[in-house]
Amino acid sequence: MGIDWIRMRPRHDDARLLLMELIKGQADQFTAAHGMLWPDWDFLGLPEYDLHEVPTEGQQLLARIEIDDRAESCIRVSRFSAIEVIPAEWRRAAYRTHLPDEVPDLLDTWIRHLDEVRQGRHLAYLAAWHAYLTSRALEEEWKVIRSYAVAALHRTNAWMRKPGVAEASEQVLNLPVPAVSPPPHWGATPAEVLPTDWTPYVEAAAAWNSQARSGYRTRLTPIRSVEEFVADELASADLGDCLAWLGKAESEGYGLWLDY
Repeated sequence: MGIDWIRMRPRHDDARLLLMELIKGQADQFTAAHGMLWPDWDFLGLPEYDLHEVPTEGQQLLARIEIDDRAESCIRVSRFSAIEVIPAEWRRAAYRTHLPDEVPDLLDTWIRHLDEVRQGRHLAYLAAWHAYLTSRALEEEWKVIRSYAVAALHRTNAWMRKPGVAEASEQVLNLPVPAVSPPPHWGATPAEVLPTDWTPYVEAAAAWNSQARSGYRTRLTPIRSVEEFVADELASADLGDCLAWLGKAESEGYGLWLDY
C-alpha cells in the first residue's frame, strides 16, 4: 500500500475551520509517524504528536468529504516528493490533505519555483542540496566498501590473498569516509559549498570491484555535476505527469485527500 493523493470535495455543510483543524491533525500524525520516509529529510525534525493515541482526524475528515472514485482519481505523492530541485520543506509539507481552494496556489507556487530553477535561479540552494545528497550517499556507500576492504586484509580466503585484492583494499582504505555536507534550509543563506573531487573514490571503487568476487562488489551512486543534477530532475517524467494530474484536479474543482 502506498501513500496517495485522491481527488475529493468537502461536503457542503462542513465549516472550513473544522476541516482545517482536522487536516492539521492528520498531517501532524502522518509526519510524526512517517516523516522520515526520505532519510535525507531527517534534519527537518518531527512535529510533536502522541503516537500512543489512536488517531481520529483522518476518519473524521473522511466522513466529511466525497471521494472521487473514477479511474485515475489518485496518484502517488512520491511522484512529486521525489523531485529534488523542490525544497525538502515543501515536499514533506505536501504530505497532507489539501482543500480545493488551496490547490491553485499550491500548484502555482510549485510551477513558479520550477520555472525559476529553469531560469538559473536558486543556484546556491541547489548546489548546497546537491552537495548534501552526494556526500550523504557516498558516506553510506563508502562505509560498506571500507568494511569489505578491511575484511580482505584480515581473512585468508584464496581470492582475498590475491595481490590485486590487497592493492585494491589499500586504495580504498587510503580514502577517508567522506564528511556529509550540511543540508540547506529553504529561505536561509546556505553554507558555501567547497569544491570536492570525488574522482579518487570512483577510481578506488572501480579498482575494488575489478578484483572482488560476487557478494563483495559494491556500487557508488553516480556522481553528477550540479548542472546534470538539475537537468535530470527537471526532465523527470514523474514530475510532468504529476503536474498534469494536479492541473486537471484543479480545473475540475477537486482537493486532495491524503490516503495512507
